[in-house]
Amino acid sequence: MKATQLIFVLSMFTAAGVAAAPAQQQHEECQAVSHQAKDAKHSRQHGFGLKRALARLDLTDSQQQQINQLMQQHRNARASKADAGKADSKAEYRASHQQLKALMAAAQFDEVAARQLLEQRQQAGVERQLAGMKLRHDIMQLLTEEQRQQLQQMQLQRRHKQQSRQSS
Repeated sequence: MKATQLIFVLSMFTAAGVAAAPAQQQHEECQAVSHQAKDAKHSRQHGFGLKRALARLDLTDSQQQQINQLMQQHRNARASKADAGKADSKAEYRASHQQLKALMAAAQFDEVAARQLLEQRQQAGVERQLAGMKLRHDIMQLLTEEQRQQLQQMQLQRRHKQQSRQSS
């Protein structure tokens, strides 16, 4: 969960009072799952964008094979971490949620504990982002200088297109 989302949740707890009804708790858990699904969709979209951009480059068979191998290794590593950590992540989420509730119920706000909770929640996201950055870096190392320039040009054009949509 991003820091801004956690801050929003914290402020909602404070504004709504400490005693949350069971229905409210279920709603918040559903929202958390929904945010995770949106984050996963976002990641897939960006991965697909890179794959689609790479397809527009004139890659050699060897480059295509090496890139596919890197992507498969990345998927396998992510899947094995997810399988190994499924039970742990649910338990960690529940514990984190209980810590959040305890922070909000306390007579005094414990900023140190809140920071630790935020850092724990962000660490998982940092690890995922780091793995994605490493994958993109490894892919870039397989490209020729000309292909890198073409890719950068495509990314620049895409950014300009998105900005023009947003300003309209």
